[in-house]
Amino acid sequence: MSHLTRWRRAVSAEEGQALVEMVLALAVTALLIVGVMVMAWWWWNQYTAAAAIQDGVAEAAFYNGNTGAGLLRVQDTLNVFLGGFAPQGGYQIQRLPDWRAVQGQIHYTIGGQLGPLPFPDLEVRASAFKRYERFYGGPPVGGFE
Repeated sequence: MSHLTRWRRAVSAEEGQALVEMVLALAVTALLIVGVMVMAWWWWNQYTAAAAIQDGVAEAAFYNGNTGAGLLRVQDTLNVFLGGFAPQGGYQIQRLPDWRAVQGQIHYTIGGQLGPLPFPDLEVRASAFKRYERFYGGPPVGGFE
């Protein structure tokens, strides 16, 4: 009996069908679990970035536009919540003296290759705006507010 004849007989008798179904179901389930984990990691990065830039802008606003203090706060927050995965750049805080305010943005990407599975790069973006804490309510310094 040839190998081809044995294979045809096994296929027609549906021998091993449960094993094939289990392997396919396991592969699909594993792919779904990895996809959920990647999206959870992206959500955690997004949430952390939004909190970090908000804290950094609030810190800078408290010290009347000291962007150095704000940037340090952003980096500290990212390091605490993302550890070694924290971006070392991609964020900025700037003073808006005419508005007596501070604004900041953060933007970086995560993702790419996850082992043998290709995932798209996921963008993380957030921004914040805050008036100085010791805000003087008088007329605008150099223009319309």
